[in-house]
Amino acid sequence: MFLIEYRYTFNGHRIVQVSSSISSIRISENRPNESGAVNKITYSEWMRRKQEMARRRKEEEDLAERQRQMEEERLAREKQERECRERENFLKWSERKKKEEEKKKAAMKKELEVQKQLKEVEDKTAVVKTLYLRQWARKKKEEEKGKKSIDFPSFHR
Repeated sequence: MFLIEYRYTFNGHRIVQVSSSISSIRISENRPNESGAVNKITYSEWMRRKQEMARRRKEEEDLAERQRQMEEERLAREKQERECRERENFLKWSERKKKEEEKKKAAMKKELEVQKQLKEVEDKTAVVKTLYLRQWARKKKEEEKGKKSIDFPSFHR
């Protein structure tokens, strides 16, 4: 009974072991394996594919890194623009508030001035009214004295 077993090595040579019921014989063939060329082509194709996959993976990683950097730059730019807008809006708001306060102060000053003028007019009016009433009362007394002096002599006759 014979048992044939094939074993391959990396150098492309085939080692064949033949055994029988009587003895074992080891035979080594030094001829190149026909499937070795196929294996070498397959290996070179495998290496080419592996390198291609590595190149693609590297390109994808580079693309992802560029996209990540672009996204970070975009976010930083947007943040800077937003901060700039907020700063400008704050400055505009504070200017507007400052102008409103100035207008409010001017209006209050004007109001106080008008109230002061009104008070002066009221005081002058009160003085004039008092003077007028005194004059009127004096004239009235004089008229009454005049009527009494005119009526009184005719009454004595």
